[in-house]
Amino acid sequence: MLQHLHIENVALIRSISLEPSSNFNVLTGETGAGKSIIIDSINFVIGGRVSKDFIKTGAEKAIVEAIFDSKEIFKGFFEENKLPYEDDSIIIYRELNTNGKGISKINGRLVNNSTLAELGCLLIDMHGQHDNQTLMKSSLHLPLLDSFTGGDLNCLISDYKIEYSKLVTLESNLLFLKKDSESRKKDVDFLRFQIEEIETANILIGEEEALEDKRALMRNWAKIFEGMSFAYSQITESTEGGISAIDLIANASMKMNQVSAFNQGISELAEKMGELVFQLQEASSEIREYIFGQEFSLEDLNQLEERLDLILSLKKKYGENLHESLDRAKREFEEIDISPEKIYELEKEVEKIKADVYLKAQVISSIRKEVAQRVEKDIVSQLNDLEIKGATFSCDFVEVEANIYGIDKMEFMFSANKGEIAKPLSKIASGGEMSRVMLAIKSILADADKIPLLIFDEIDSGISGVASQMVGQKLLSLAKSHQIICVSHHAQIAAMADKHFFVSKETSDGFTSTSIDVISGDRRIAEVGRLLSGTHNTQSSISHASELINKYL
Repeated sequence: MLQHLHIENVALIRSISLEPSSNFNVLTGETGAGKSIIIDSINFVIGGRVSKDFIKTGAEKAIVEAIFDSKEIFKGFFEENKLPYEDDSIIIYRELNTNGKGISKINGRLVNNSTLAELGCLLIDMHGQHDNQTLMKSSLHLPLLDSFTGGDLNCLISDYKIEYSKLVTLESNLLFLKKDSESRKKDVDFLRFQIEEIETANILIGEEEALEDKRALMRNWAKIFEGMSFAYSQITESTEGGISAIDLIANASMKMNQVSAFNQGISELAEKMGELVFQLQEASSEIREYIFGQEFSLEDLNQLEERLDLILSLKKKYGENLHESLDRAKREFEEIDISPEKIYELEKEVEKIKADVYLKAQVISSIRKEVAQRVEKDIVSQLNDLEIKGATFSCDFVEVEANIYGIDKMEFMFSANKGEIAKPLSKIASGGEMSRVMLAIKSILADADKIPLLIFDEIDSGISGVASQMVGQKLLSLAKSHQIICVSHHAQIAAMADKHFFVSKETSDGFTSTSIDVISGDRRIAEVGRLLSGTHNTQSSISHASELINKYL
C-alpha cells in the first residue's frame, strides 16, 4: 500500500504531497489540471522512463519520493538484491537532473533502474486507456491465465521447468558430440596438443613471480652487492679508533649492565641494549651469507629469461591462469572424446527425459484448459456488468513444440458485440473496452493477485453513466483486497471513493502550478456536481451529487 507520495519540480508541480486511503481513492479535476502528471510521477518513482521535459521549467532536478507498506512477501526481493529490509516501510527515492542523469534509492541504498523497476512490478499494477501492456502483448496472456490457477499448478510448472532445462542441456551436449567426425577430430587434436604443451612446461604455482624476483636480483646484482657490502663493513669493520659498530654498542651494553643493579629502569634499558647487540650480530651474519651465497652467471640469466618467455607465450595462447586452462581443457577433452556407445546411452537418456517433459506439459495443458473455461465465463459475466453486453471472451489454445512454458500457446480472443466472431483482443478492442476487460480480469483475480496497489488512469473514458456506475462497483469490490487509485471524470465513480483528491492549477506571478487537495463536505459535493453537469453547477446537480455521496458514506 502507498502510504505517502511527495512530488517536487515535476512539470507543472512545484511541491505537493498526498497520503492515499488504504482502500478506494479517486482523483478528479479539470482537463489539463495535472492528474496525469501525478500518475506519471508514480510511474517514475517505480522505474518508469521519462524525458528531461519531466522537470519543471527553471528547476535543476525533479524529485519523487514514495513510502509503501512493507510486507513479508517482499523480503525475498530485498535478500536477493542485498538491500536493507525494514518491517514497517519501503522508501523509494528518485530524482532526475537536467543533464539527463538520475539517482534511484531503495531504503537509502543506491540501485540501478532495472532493480527499481523489478520492485515496482511487485508494488503497483498500473492500467489506463493507453497503457494495457499486459493485454496488448499476446505472449503475456498465458502467464496471466496461470495466475488464476493458484499454487498447485505453480508447483507443476516449477517442476516442469527444471526438467525442461535439464533436457535442453542434454540435447545441447548431444548435438555437440554428434558433430561431424572430422570437426570433432580437430577439436580432440587441439585439446590434446594444448594439454600436452601445458603439462610438458610443468609450470609450478607461483613460479612466474619467483622467476621475476630472481631476474630482478640478477640484473641489479652490482648495485645490490655494493649496498650490502657497505652495510656489512659499517657494522663489522673497525674504525680508525680500532673498534667496530658492534663492539661500540657491546661496550655500551656492558657498562649499563654494571650499573643496572642500582635501578630497575637502567636494568630494562641494559636488556634492550643487549638484545640490540645480538640482533646486529645476527644481521651481519645474514648479510654476509647473502653476499657470498649468490652464485649465478650470464648463462643462468639467459636460462631464466627463456623460462619466463615460455610462460608468457603459453599465457598468451591459453589465458592468464594456465592451471585453470589445463583443467578446463581436460574437462572438454573428456566430454568430446566420447565413444559411440556413450553417445547411444546419452540419446536414450534424452528420449526418456523428452517423454517425461511432454507428459508433464500435457498435464499442465489440461489444467490450463479447465481453468480457461471457468475464466471465460467469469470474464463474460463481469463484462456484462460493465455494460459490454453480448461480449464474448475466450482463450484460444494452440499446441506447439515443448518450450519453457509447456506445449501451449494461448491468446485471448474478444468480441464486444453479440454475433461477431471473436478475434485477438490486442487487435480489436478499443481503449475503453481494453480497460474494462482488464478491470474484469482484476475483479476475478483479486484473491490470487498479491500486488497491493492498482492504479486505473481514466478507465471510465468513453463509457456511459450506467456503465460508470458498474465500473465504480467493481472498483469498490477490488478495494476490499487492494488499494485503488483511480483518475476519473465520472461523478458515479468519484462519489464512491473513500478519499477524494481534487487536482487544480492556478497562475501566480506569471507561473502556472498544479496543486492537490483532499476534499470533503460541500467542496466534494460541488466537485461531484460539476462532474454531473459538465459545466456549471445547478441546484439539481448539487442535490444529485449530495445523494450520490451520501449513498456510499
